[in-house]
Amino acid sequence: MKTRNLVPITLAVLLLEIASLACAGIGPPPTPTSPLPTRTSTPIPPTRRPTSTPLPTATPRPTPAPIGFSVPYGSLEITVLDVVNRESVHFGDVSGGLETFYKPLEGHFIIDVGVLVRNLEPGNAVQVKWSNVYILEENGDAWYPVWGQTQTVTPGRKVDPFSIGLSSDNVNGDEFLEFENDTYMRLIFSVQNDPEQTILFAIEDSPFIQFKVGE
Repeated sequence: MKTRNLVPITLAVLLLEIASLACAGIGPPPTPTSPLPTRTSTPIPPTRRPTSTPLPTATPRPTPAPIGFSVPYGSLEITVLDVVNRESVHFGDVSGGLETFYKPLEGHFIIDVGVLVRNLEPGNAVQVKWSNVYILEENGDAWYPVWGQTQTVTPGRKVDPFSIGLSSDNVNGDEFLEFENDTYMRLIFSVQNDPEQTILFAIEDSPFIQFKVGE
């Protein structure tokens, strides 16, 4: 009696296991894990130009100095160290792909200008509005920087101005910058794409420093 009763129970258990395995085999496959979204660069907007800067009060100026030569202005000594014509300007996490980069407006260059301003009377700070740090093109247009950053160092310390990090915030022409010791400046301007035009750089009524983008 006990032997006969065991057979149907065992078969029933086996049938249930087979049915369970069969159902598992024909069930829908698991949903694949979605890949992480790829980080992409921000679209390229055109380079923005500030409003044309009114020139400071016209005063007689000496012959413009060439790039690399210092010009005196009160207690300041101003030198344009170098000028680079950039294909674009980048901001943000470049290596990770999260960046914003600007290319020149049609018919224009983006120029990266490195400047050293020395205060020959350290401790007596000189304040200047950003709108009075400017370039003058041959057609008479005057522009202060689209972007700009400064780094103040102890007198005599040398810094590559193009190593200074830029902020993506546009320069506010009404804000002041201060020259107390040696100050390196990195300035981004937009100019007409004429490599032969002579561009003049000045701070307020300082003597001009001239350069050509094509040099």
